[in-house]
Amino acid sequence: MTSPLIVLAKIRNAGGSVSVVDQDLEVSAPPGLLDDEDRSLLAKYKHDLVKVLAPSYETQEREAIQWESSAPDDEVATALELAREEWQEYVLEDPIPCSTCGEIVAWWDSWGNRHCQACDPPRTPGGKLTCSRT
Repeated sequence: MTSPLIVLAKIRNAGGSVSVVDQDLEVSAPPGLLDDEDRSLLAKYKHDLVKVLAPSYETQEREAIQWESSAPDDEVATALELAREEWQEYVLEDPIPCSTCGEIVAWWDSWGNRHCQACDPPRTPGGKLTCSRT
């Protein structure tokens, strides 16, 4: 049995290409190059190949840079101002320490009230703290 990587190399060596478009593999290969086993392997490993071949954040960053160099000045100014506001709000804002213990780790209840993690940890039914990882 052939490896899907060998099939990819076979396509590229013949001048073809394999790319990901909307989470689907897009294969461009010379007619007759791929046999049924090759197609079956590509289908079997499609999910893994999509993960490996999908565009990365580098592509998105490159597109953003290209947009910035060609966008009208007012659009760029608006985008930069929004980014500065979000940065200020989410990253640079100084945390408010707890007035009782001085800790800065906090949690918010469903009403939007801030609570100190050390002095007033979140409660769960039965009075036990639980932690779940997602």
